[in-house]
Amino acid sequence: MKEEVILFQSISALDAVLKERKIIQISYNDQKYALTRFGSRVFVFETKCPHFDYPLVQANVNSDCRVVCPWHGYQFDLTSGQELIDRCRPLSVQEARWNAEGQLVALL
Repeated sequence: MKEEVILFQSISALDAVLKERKIIQISYNDQKYALTRFGSRVFVFETKCPHFDYPLVQANVNSDCRVVCPWHGYQFDLTSGQELIDRCRPLSVQEARWNAEGQLVALL
């Protein structure tokens, strides 16, 4: 069962760790997740490419809000998880949100 998890305590804490369109990896309950930032939005997604398990922490985020796997060039829309031309299953992704206390949270 998923639970709401605090990713960052404040915007300044987020700013110190996660730069625009960079990808970092976090762990929670022995599970690994990738995080990226696109403008004011933060996305949490699986760490391996659905196509062939390549580590997405080595990927790039392009200007169209897509994670681009460097191995075979598959592109996954961060808002939906869909691969650009449906060659494999979607990327498991969710958008993190700011709670009333000013913390960035996601269901993990």
